[in-house]
Amino acid sequence: MLKKVMNSCQFVYDNSHWVKINYEKIKELILPINNTHWLQNNPYGILNLDIENLINFILVYHSIGFFLGEILNGQLPLLKEI
Repeated sequence: MLKKVMNSCQFVYDNSHWVKINYEKIKELILPINNTHWLQNNPYGILNLDIENLINFILVYHSIGFFLGEILNGQLPLLKEI
């Protein structure tokens, strides 16, 4: 498998001298993007929290994405039921 990857990389390497980055076009592409980090919008006044509570909130908020709950009979069971 690695040999196949190395072969395909060799083609890119051999032809890379034809590639140039057009920094002006990158600027044109980036400037109209009006995107902010969700926290900059200060939802629910989160940024008004003291630093300890802010860190606790962000820890819990981001840990939600790693929750792998098991659904039994169409519902998430409570921990005491497991």
